[in-house]
Amino acid sequence: METQYYTPIIKEFYVGFECEILDAAPPENDWKQETIGKFHSFELLSKWLDAGEIRVKCLDEQDIIYLGWHDNLFLDKDGYIYRIEHINGKVLIYKIMTAAHKQDMVLFLGNIKNKSELKRIMQMLKIIE
Repeated sequence: METQYYTPIIKEFYVGFECEILDAAPPENDWKQETIGKFHSFELLSKWLDAGEIRVKCLDEQDIIYLGWHDNLFLDKDGYIYRIEHINGKVLIYKIMTAAHKQDMVLFLGNIKNKSELKRIMQMLKIIE
């Protein structure tokens, strides 16, 4: 399956956001991985957006695996097990049933566009730090 990309909007950016920037300087003319830092100004990001020189990889299985999920399962440092389902941009994350919890607990159901968003959701749910 071919990797898919989209052009982000300015409000998606934050320190730690991952994207690709077009390096148009010869002989490169290639996309370079970039993580937005505190030195990336609003003006610079706007310039890249206006010029079509910035893109973001859509969330895929490789990203999910990169963030620590194996066979759609994640074991956190406290021993809790989580499951993720990703279908056409929709993501379902739930905590697996344990002796203390009689049924699986849905923690998140919604759209996640990219790896950076999934990482933030995992942090908000306290799956990772």
